[in-house]
Amino acid sequence: MIQDLRQHELPFDIAPFHAERRPLARLSNDEISALVEQVRAFPGKRGLYSDCVRRVLDLPPFRADRFVRFEAHLNLDDCSHELENRLIALGFEPDDFLELNPIMYTRNFTFAFDIKLGSDTAASRELFRQRLREAETLVECSSHFGFLEAEIFPSQCIMEFDQATVPAAEFLFPFKSGDFEACPIPDTIDGSPSDMSPFTRKNIDLHVKIKGRVPETPPAKEGYVAQASELAYMLASLGFYRIVSISGNTIYTAQFLDGRLGRELFEGVCQFVSLSKLAKSVILEPCIHVWRKSRYERGAEVFAPVSPIIRRK
Repeated sequence: MIQDLRQHELPFDIAPFHAERRPLARLSNDEISALVEQVRAFPGKRGLYSDCVRRVLDLPPFRADRFVRFEAHLNLDDCSHELENRLIALGFEPDDFLELNPIMYTRNFTFAFDIKLGSDTAASRELFRQRLREAETLVECSSHFGFLEAEIFPSQCIMEFDQATVPAAEFLFPFKSGDFEACPIPDTIDGSPSDMSPFTRKNIDLHVKIKGRVPETPPAKEGYVAQASELAYMLASLGFYRIVSISGNTIYTAQFLDGRLGRELFEGVCQFVSLSKLAKSVILEPCIHVWRKSRYERGAEVFAPVSPIIRRK
């Protein structure tokens, strides 16, 4: 079994830009065994490694009409082999990107799993928080710099669509770029704006996933969108930042201090995509926790950079 997992090659349509086509090849026997145990213990565990285990062992995929998703992202400027192994043992899996914001984070990990609605959510929350604390301790004791964020949200926050391959018409986009502004969250305490500090925590995330690595093209007709590249342009103009996954999808993300504003944009973008079919999914993720490692530079405490938030002008 272990040798089969080590030799497993990713199908080309899965993570086509992943450099390691045999992602489990470099893991030890103990690490692979621990990974298998995690997938068996968490049928809804998400991640590239977990998916490899399911394919090789022919384990059934997680299915539930309604579920709760637990998701934590750890972004680091670098990662030693020892730290990576210990993070994998906690359930984190490599989750790197072709484009990321902030660009300084070259190593990224995600710990995520789904549980059926009605399951023991309290026990899952406690385990989730424990793994977050352990991961933060590992990073704090290392020489690496970065931050961790965590979300818990129901499946009702995940809206999926059949993205059209050929645009059929122009659609009025529900928001204007001049209505919003992107504001950086400070990295230092001194000189921070009066309403934000390094300890300011976002309230909610909004993700819009578009198939493929799309460019950003200004709409031919102002205020109207007819293709995915024009939707990408409009989202960027609102202050959404862009990332590209190793699966080759483009994701535009906005972060909000004001949860009501986040939900307003979620509902508006969902309604637009349901008509235009120009995106693959729209997801609203309430944030429960953000941790930023700090270090001293030239006598000042500096916190790991995070992406900006969006607010109404």
